[in-house]
Amino acid sequence: MESESSEITSLRARVKLLNCYAFDETCMQHELNKLIKYHENEGENFAPDFCTAFRHANQTIFDHYLNQLVSNVTLKNRNFIARTIHCSLNENYLGVIVTAIEDTTNILTDAERINLINNMLISSSSAFNVAFEYIKRNVDKIDSFRARLMTAINTQRKFNELKSLLNEAIDEGILTQIQANETIAAIEKNLKWQEKHLDDIKKWFENDDVKEEETTTTATVATTIETTTQGANGKIISFYLLCLSILLTINH
Repeated sequence: MESESSEITSLRARVKLLNCYAFDETCMQHELNKLIKYHENEGENFAPDFCTAFRHANQTIFDHYLNQLVSNVTLKNRNFIARTIHCSLNENYLGVIVTAIEDTTNILTDAERINLINNMLISSSSAFNVAFEYIKRNVDKIDSFRARLMTAINTQRKFNELKSLLNEAIDEGILTQIQANETIAAIEKNLKWQEKHLDDIKKWFENDDVKEEETTTTATVATTIETTTQGANGKIISFYLLCLSILLTINH
């Protein structure tokens, strides 16, 4: 759109990406198609959203990029692929990533191996399960995963499983009590934060007045959001709704 500002163009792209993250089939297929074109013509700039595309990439494409990642230091868009290949929803593929991480003969750096596991922890439930099995086998590296575990551990079941793992590691002399306590304290703090603010966030989204205003002009919605959003994370949530409201006012 010639008359459209760069800010609006950027917002539209971000909102459409949020739609992909919400598992919209059309959106995901579109990004997968772009990855296929990128795969077939790597010299062209098809600019796929790699994470969305890898969610449903077939084994041929997945294996190609994983093999390139662990063997080709000059791989085009290497950093993007390293940060997104974990987005696959296929547990078998995710398991192959872990096998590659544990293979010390490939070119993955120690930092890349840690980052791949950390990204898997917050990618999906399937990826979390696969990554957590890796952590069980490498619990001595728990300090490298603490920050992401704070985000990934969001249920009592997961928390209990982690505490059990840490206690076993202490008994076996793999971890110190201090290391375990630091990890447990960090996750407990995050869980308490979630419990404290969850109801406020849910109530805000259930506000009928806000939902009705979302279909009005951008200026009106922006004003409504600013005056009705209170409490923790209000500004973050209002930003996403503002993006959606802007998209509603634009002709596709």
